[in-house]
Amino acid sequence: MTSRPGFSLIEALLAVVVAAAGFTVLLRGLAQTAEAGAAARRWLAMARAAETEVARLESAYLAAAPGCVPPPAGATTTAEGVTVTWSVAGDSLAAAFTLEARAGLARRTLIDTVVAAAVCR
Repeated sequence: MTSRPGFSLIEALLAVVVAAAGFTVLLRGLAQTAEAGAAARRWLAMARAAETEVARLESAYLAAAPGCVPPPAGATTTAEGVTVTWSVAGDSLAAAFTLEARAGLARRTLIDTVVAAAVCR
């Protein structure tokens, strides 16, 4: 029997299995990259919401200078679904703001805490 050029059935099946494994690894990598991008967007939205709220709280506190009055504690939810809660400690001389930003991502909740202070001028 003479040998003909080409691949045997075993070689073809092995090539298909190797290609399928490679594509599986590639797809998992793409999925992880997409998930990391989504998480980064949520963290950014949380940071923006906290930054906006800190600026608003400081402005409200300093608006009544020279007799600054700490604003009340509260909470708000942005259009992007970020919930920011805050508490305020202080008096007419200085105030400390503690904010907690929360946002959902897939089956988990991202939480970040920000502490800021303002001195009445």
